[in-house]
Amino acid sequence: MRPGGRRSDSLMAMRAMIYASFYRGAGGWRTKRVLIVDDSKVMRRFLCRLMEREGFATDEAINGQSALELMQQRYYDVAFVDLEMPGMGGLECASALREWEKKIGRTQRQRICAVSSHSRAKEQKALNAGFDSYQNKPIRGKSLLKVVTSDSDSQRDKTPSPKGGSDEQPSGEASFGAPSDTPQQQ
Repeated sequence: MRPGGRRSDSLMAMRAMIYASFYRGAGGWRTKRVLIVDDSKVMRRFLCRLMEREGFATDEAINGQSALELMQQRYYDVAFVDLEMPGMGGLECASALREWEKKIGRTQRQRICAVSSHSRAKEQKALNAGFDSYQNKPIRGKSLLKVVTSDSDSQRDKTPSPKGGSDEQPSGEASFGAPSDTPQQQ
């Protein structure tokens, strides 16, 4: 036994517990995990970089079917889902996820935020389909970060869209995704 062996063994055990708690979430150490779902590669990359810069772990999906499979395998702190995508769209994905959660008796409801370039008229349709909140494009980085860091399942962005009028985008805030800025790529 090397000098201080007992101490180094306990130190190693303590480090192992700390690292394990990081992945399990004990003591608030767990990294928040975000799912980005959009058929636009440009939009997915923008949102992933925004979240990763803030220290969040991210996964991506290109359509509702891929997103549904990921959300059935893992719980995300929030999933940002575009409403209109080829194949299974966001509305269908949210409805299918909510149905699956009821079927298996999932105890923790997956938070899903709709992201759309459509007017606020589509917001109620999204909320009825099972979304918890709605963000209008162009996307404002600070409002998305509020959704991720919020503990509330009913966090909503109340900022009117530029088309609707009044609020200018605050300077220094990341914004992306106006319909003309988002080429549909995969």
